[in-house]
Amino acid sequence: MEVTHSLKAWSTRPRVFQKLWPTSDSRGARRPASTFSTVVQKTTSTASSHSLPPPVPALKLHRPVYAQAQAFKTRIAVCDNDGNFLYEDIFRRSLDLSQMIADMLPSQAPHQRIAILCPNGASHVITQWACWMSGHIAVPLNQAQTPAEMEFCLQDSDCSLVISAKSQIDRINDVAQKLGRKLICLDHTWTAHPKKSFEDDALPFPQDPQSEEFYLSHPGALILYSRKYTDKPKAVLFGHNELNHQMLHISQAWDLTEKCSLLHTLPLDTAYGNITSMLTPLSVGGRIVNLSQFDTVKVWSYLLGIGVNCPEPLPKVNMFPSLPGYYGKLLTRYREIFVDKKKKDYVRSTLLKRIRGMFSSMDLVSRDLRKSWHSATGHQIIDCYTKTTTGTVLSGQVPEHQSKIVKHHLLPLRLTETKVVRTLSTGGVDVLDLNCQSRHTVMGELMLKAPGQSKQIKTDSQGFVSTGDKVKVSRGGIEVL
Repeated sequence: MEVTHSLKAWSTRPRVFQKLWPTSDSRGARRPASTFSTVVQKTTSTASSHSLPPPVPALKLHRPVYAQAQAFKTRIAVCDNDGNFLYEDIFRRSLDLSQMIADMLPSQAPHQRIAILCPNGASHVITQWACWMSGHIAVPLNQAQTPAEMEFCLQDSDCSLVISAKSQIDRINDVAQKLGRKLICLDHTWTAHPKKSFEDDALPFPQDPQSEEFYLSHPGALILYSRKYTDKPKAVLFGHNELNHQMLHISQAWDLTEKCSLLHTLPLDTAYGNITSMLTPLSVGGRIVNLSQFDTVKVWSYLLGIGVNCPEPLPKVNMFPSLPGYYGKLLTRYREIFVDKKKKDYVRSTLLKRIRGMFSSMDLVSRDLRKSWHSATGHQIIDCYTKTTTGTVLSGQVPEHQSKIVKHHLLPLRLTETKVVRTLSTGGVDVLDLNCQSRHTVMGELMLKAPGQSKQIKTDSQGFVSTGDKVKVSRGGIEVL
């Protein structure tokens, strides 16, 4: 039988939790920790400094993305249904939750796996950062997964703890109980009342609870599951070093800065949704505008900046990473809503002014879809090539002006090496092209070598990963066939 308890922070003592559950039964025997399910409430902590934000420090590749948060502390990091969250607010809430995690896993060694089932928005960012602050590894789950799929991920990754938003608790509770996993349920207080400023508070920006030595000796950070397998998904482990390499090179390729505001509707258990589209903008001080689920009407509203029955103006967005299926659904809705020429002209002119880039990954964008989207919006969809094992390693060019036609060729991100090969009957391979240098058009299987790829994946003797994808190399670029 599940025992549900409540933990509340003393209102006068920020981030200190009162334990309300018994640690032993009437005979003094300690209860099994796995039987506890904790519903957690939070009181917003209040502390900051009056000083101006320090300059952005040089990126240390072994440290988590939140190491940059102090430099952007007064900027908005996340927008969702609960409001606008400053970087400092996200950091402090994450720190509070990390202390709760330490309380739930008091005697556990670092690098415990912690599964996350939270919707897009502040709750997921807070939880993922909290996992890292407590020295553990985050394992994002997908809200669309079946109980059987969640059970597989929890068992395969050997999760010690599950953290779920209250809205998702009914979907994960039975699975966690069946496997005997500890469970934290985050109620609404964890994302309630985002602070608009910390200027009136007296304490300095909090310290990272982990040391430099810890991150150097415990690099594990994130487990994602690759689904390109016929039987079961395969776990892929990334360290902070690999994540930072990916974020650094994506931000350079997409020209991301603190002025970027990205509309996020993607699943968070994928490299494209989590690393490329969520963590990377946060690494440069940008803003994530989250929709808890993909909704065509809401997406069009945010892209155009038109709120329907909204008490406040919608957050401005200027970048939109999405998927081919989503673009198809948006076009269907476009044809239903924008029926006359005046409305269509308005959509096209508005998007050309507001949006810097629209991206796609996972599957190839069909020629017809690409043409229809450009006709409707004036934007060419910028392709990205993302693998769970390597992250985003190839991308189309971000145009200087949105009226330009973006070439459909993919270019390797900085420090990414490519090799196109043909498998021989003897079992060896014949290298047809290296780093897109061939003067002639060649076709073959794509192999990749990138600084952000997982250290645990199988490579050839030179460190290249086989993708299994057929590509064509021409004019210095790559086209996936």
